[in-house]
Amino acid sequence: MAAAFGGLLMLLGTLLPVQAQFLPALDTTGGQQVTSPQFLPVFSQGNVELSPVFLDGRIIGSVSGFIDVKNSGASSGNDAAYSASQRAFVIHSRLQKILTSMTTFTARVSAESVDSQRQPNVVQQRRQLARNLHTFVREAGSSFEVFLAFPRSDPPELVYTVTPADVARVRTDSSEPVAIARRVASKVRGILLDAWEERQPPALWRSARRAGLGLLVITLASGLGMRLQKLLRRRQHAMSDRLRELTLEAPDPEAGSSQEIESSRRQAPRLVQLRMSLRQKLSLLSFYRSSLFWGQCLLWTCGIAWAAGLFYWTRPFSNWIFGISVRGLITTGLATDNRGWPPLDWVLTLGKDATIGTPLLILFLVMITRISIKAGNFLSHQSVSRWARQQTDTRAKLRAPTLSRSLRAWVRVGVYLLLGMVIFYQLHQLGAVTQAVAILLGFLSFALSLASQNLLKDLIGGLMILIEDQFAAGDVVVIGDQSGLVESVGLRVTQLRNLDGELISIPNGTITTVRNLSSSWSRVNYALTVSIGADVDAVMALMESVAQDLFRDPAWAERILEPPEMLGIDEIAHTGVLIRILIKTQPLQQWPVGREYRRRLKQALDAAGIDVGVPRLDLIGPALPRPPAP
Repeated sequence: MAAAFGGLLMLLGTLLPVQAQFLPALDTTGGQQVTSPQFLPVFSQGNVELSPVFLDGRIIGSVSGFIDVKNSGASSGNDAAYSASQRAFVIHSRLQKILTSMTTFTARVSAESVDSQRQPNVVQQRRQLARNLHTFVREAGSSFEVFLAFPRSDPPELVYTVTPADVARVRTDSSEPVAIARRVASKVRGILLDAWEERQPPALWRSARRAGLGLLVITLASGLGMRLQKLLRRRQHAMSDRLRELTLEAPDPEAGSSQEIESSRRQAPRLVQLRMSLRQKLSLLSFYRSSLFWGQCLLWTCGIAWAAGLFYWTRPFSNWIFGISVRGLITTGLATDNRGWPPLDWVLTLGKDATIGTPLLILFLVMITRISIKAGNFLSHQSVSRWARQQTDTRAKLRAPTLSRSLRAWVRVGVYLLLGMVIFYQLHQLGAVTQAVAILLGFLSFALSLASQNLLKDLIGGLMILIEDQFAAGDVVVIGDQSGLVESVGLRVTQLRNLDGELISIPNGTITTVRNLSSSWSRVNYALTVSIGADVDAVMALMESVAQDLFRDPAWAERILEPPEMLGIDEIAHTGVLIRILIKTQPLQQWPVGREYRRRLKQALDAAGIDVGVPRLDLIGPALPRPPAP
């Protein structure tokens, strides 16, 4: 789990596409060298790589470059020598410079028109900009270049050059260089005018109204979600109280009268099934609450990102949350409106044509992890409860809580492993796992593998104990030199409670031999030593008679499974004659049945005048002379 959160921190420091939309304007007319901006996303298409072009935080298209081009110091006059990310960086800087000039121009014109009291509106300003914005295509050797001039009297600015990579990429329209250049020239003009209009007060007020209405809807939906969570929380508390009451009301089988003990034994499977049903409902309510909570987090994250995307100065923040998508721009190139949604495109294309933003990716990972664990808990309870209802064996029903707890633990282990795999795969795709990091992770993995050998052995041992039903919670077992009542069987340790009340934890990997004293059925193995001179037939008849009376007693009949079996004489020694009898009982009932049998037998022996055996010592030798009479 710690490795997974460490990977999340590495991921947070790696995914920063927001920087790509705050690029400064770059003067590339003087032979300035361009270094490859590592923060711009790059997508592959065969031997061609694609990179999106931003303007005011909005993707207006994509440009291409050959993958084998690694010249990071090429001059700006030769766009074919640039990689895709370098070209996107340069084109963005040139367009941003022209857009800034347009904004400055309209501000100056508006200031001049204040004196004449003829303030132009946005439509008139846009027409005036369109008249001063000049685009044209010029042939440059075997390629074509797109120039922009604003205002017309200024020297033209090279904006786009058709490179062999642009021609080589997959297209749905003409791949002729001149056709590509003309399409760019015709569309980039409208893109600049639309970007300018988005900066004007009327457009900003419209965006503000949309953002306010959207956030109001999100607030109402979030309030409804909080109300539902409060109702679910109250139901959870009520069910938790009921579950605690059932646990406290369950009688102790080692205390109380015989009727109470017998009633406890008969009700144990029903109580276990009822507690399992309550835990199943609790896990379902927990799943609903978790889904509502993380749904609210997702709603607010997407809502804030959507509202930020309505304004040009906060749109980079929206892209940082949502991510970047070039779906739809793969075959069209620059100057195309992108209507895709990056998270959806990331899922549909499996990350091939889109990236997902850092906050949203981390939220997705945490949300899916938590909801998967809650869903796994519910499915574990449900499957084990269904399995327990189909069983006729009481012991199998009593094993249900242990199986459910272990199954939930394995679900959590599986979810965390998948989370770690996704995180490190994403880091690898982003290039964050460098050679040094890979070596460090290799050493850490080796150290963990050495340190976790015993842990893995314990986990496998715990799994085998559950699968083979060696023992379960509620059994009395002897493990090595330790004995006691099994309180819990986990994936790593088994906990026993001995007669002194001590809690003993035993790693499952160290368990080799187990003596289960309460599996399926138990037995009273009682041996009585009587005097060497006693009538053994009468003693055997008395012992069997007492056992038969106990077997026929209604208070004890259900605890004894079969009629008692008299084995007979097992041993004749100087201590007496050893007579053995067996009484087969329900699990864990051999001790109360044995105590009651010994009590009744003692009373019968006293009434019949039969003595128990005691060691005898016979002295053999010459008789000693009697002392003389006084």
